[in-house]
Amino acid sequence: MSRPARTSVQGLPRHGQIILCLLRETGKNQKWLAAQCGVTDGMINHVITGYALPSLPVAFKLASALSSTVDYIFGN
Repeated sequence: MSRPARTSVQGLPRHGQIILCLLRETGKNQKWLAAQCGVTDGMINHVITGYALPSLPVAFKLASALSSTVDYIFGN
């Protein structure tokens, strides 16, 4: 059984909030983002929730897929 989509970004790290907001703006989902980055949707979920950070190549793919920059998504 799948969980309902998260409706709030509260409690997420800043980069997770940004990724979810960018996904919503484009009408895309985590599964789509995972396919664009060549990783599993579980890995994308771990990045969003702060349990893992992507490698640098994956971070660049993620930013590109979201039409953003690594600095904007992961910068302080």
